[in-house]
Amino acid sequence: MPWNAAALLPLVHVGRELFAATGDPNGSDLPLWQAFNSKSPVVMELGNKFAPIPVADPAKLDFFKQFFSTQDAWVRMEVKQCG
Repeated sequence: MPWNAAALLPLVHVGRELFAATGDPNGSDLPLWQAFNSKSPVVMELGNKFAPIPVADPAKLDFFKQFFSTQDAWVRMEVKQCG
């Protein structure tokens, strides 16, 4: 099934509302959004599927950290806050 923003929007909206109200984005009719685990980091893919996927490998993350370290200070601050 091709990516469909109209189908994705209700999932994101309900998950965001649940998270704001309870601190947990999971609901009975929603795909499981796993809690962060530093030993096995994942991000949620939002597109053709709605599922956890592995975070980019360390070499790719280092590339982006190095790139953003050359940008204006406000950009460096944002990257630093993200880890």
